[in-house]
Amino acid sequence: MHPVAVCENERFRDKIVGKHRGFSSILRGAYEYTKRQRGIRAANVQLREIDEQLQAEGLPFPATMDLDEVRMMADGCAQSCTGIKNAKFVSQSEGRIAVIGSQRPASFEDTLTEIITYIESFGLSWPVKITRNDTAETIQKKNESAIARVCCAKWWRRKLKTRYSRQVESVAIQLGCVRQGKSPYVSDWYFERWKGQQRKNRALIESMEMEEATTGEMVPMEAAVDASPSNPEIRRDELMVRIRGFEEIADAMELRGLFLTLTCPSKYHAWKKSGQPNPKYQGYTPKQASDYLCQVWARIRADWNRKGIRCFGFRVCEPHHDGTPHWHLMLFFCRNDLESAKRIFSDYALHEDGFELGAKEYRSEIVEIDPAKGTAAGYIAKYISKNIDAHGVDADFEGGVTGEEGAARVRAWASLWGIRQFQQIGCASVTVWRELRRRREPLEEWEPEEAEAIREAADDGDWAKFVELMGGAFSGRDDQKLRALYIEKPEPNTYQEEVKRIIGLVMRGAGRMIRTRFKVWIVHHNVGAGANYEAGEKRAAAPPVLDLCQ
Repeated sequence: MHPVAVCENERFRDKIVGKHRGFSSILRGAYEYTKRQRGIRAANVQLREIDEQLQAEGLPFPATMDLDEVRMMADGCAQSCTGIKNAKFVSQSEGRIAVIGSQRPASFEDTLTEIITYIESFGLSWPVKITRNDTAETIQKKNESAIARVCCAKWWRRKLKTRYSRQVESVAIQLGCVRQGKSPYVSDWYFERWKGQQRKNRALIESMEMEEATTGEMVPMEAAVDASPSNPEIRRDELMVRIRGFEEIADAMELRGLFLTLTCPSKYHAWKKSGQPNPKYQGYTPKQASDYLCQVWARIRADWNRKGIRCFGFRVCEPHHDGTPHWHLMLFFCRNDLESAKRIFSDYALHEDGFELGAKEYRSEIVEIDPAKGTAAGYIAKYISKNIDAHGVDADFEGGVTGEEGAARVRAWASLWGIRQFQQIGCASVTVWRELRRRREPLEEWEPEEAEAIREAADDGDWAKFVELMGGAFSGRDDQKLRALYIEKPEPNTYQEEVKRIIGLVMRGAGRMIRTRFKVWIVHHNVGAGANYEAGEKRAAAPPVLDLCQ
């Protein structure tokens, strides 16, 4: 190639790559690979197409912008919505939001329409869910709260960060940067961003303290967080206690266990384990694949219900090496329902693209749990640990990394795509379980005697006994002895919405409240620890940011 053409080609490449600073190494690698395989022209065309895919919708900036730039954009978008709410029209000029008009809209409906149009220009949805039971007055209140929400910069930060991160990650998946041998589960670009955000979140927690509203008692915020289920160790231990309890219940009832695996069709998988692209891949994101699995599961549960097949157990959602999710389920059934349950599960797993090559072999897997070969908890324990903190897991063979790194990458993957990793299927309410474990001291004499037995089972960590006393493994939520009791806070939230908080439990039929939360905590920024969070930021003048009921 002529030297002049080479220089022009390099300038073209560097101009585009330079726009995406944090993503530049991925772009440069993809460009060089395509150039070696298919030539410079193909590499240039691909780079231009990728650049278009990385354009942030609604803004003259790339979606690869850093979080500080997202924050700045969010502030501007919130100001624009405020301008519309205040009956002014806005426009964008060189990437900056500017209020340029003063004409007053004719009505609230006109303002609402204009704000919704502005929100949708960013590819976002209006944050209102209308139900069939909503009255005109209720819908009006919801829309007013939504207007207040979109005028808040924090709302925009969350939405823009999620949307643009997913947009960039989708490109990384297409380029083969999310797979075994490269960067399993999530791209290095997002993984580094996630780890940085985790460090900031931890520093923020360490810079805050909790004050009891009545006594003035002070507790470090980090102590409260570390003692909650958000602590990976506590979360794992609680899940294992419940799983072992399920097994005890199943043994007592002479139920049979199944270990089920549900996987997406080939068109949802971007890359093969061999490192080769999947020719059947149709550009689906992990979020869309997760939605597909949820739809299949809903159909399976509906068919089971129609045929009177009941079950309880646990579900774990984890990613394949390329980020495509799949499910593992440990479920217990009555012996007479076992064959029908297996047939229905297999049929719905193959309902979409069921005739493609390998569908019957890979789309679903059903294993009957054999007590002689190990406990039911043993079948799922490694999936629990692998997807939380890698306790007892040295290596992640799916991702080809250490267990610790694999667990961190899975948590980042779940955070990015909004995927629920663990879900209890059926049985007693875990909310009631957690609330009773708050109440260490015995219930008062005037409180229901039966409730004290349930509290003792929860306090002892005996999930099987707790479930039995609550009404049994197959009892519906409306038939369980205790339910959570919520009350409305006296003041609405920032968006003028009514907020409920849990204060205790109530026993059905008894009509008496069992108090589990006795203190109201106000969260403050700790002036002394503020420097650990963000240097130079003034914390002394910061007002209380949250009130909690414990």
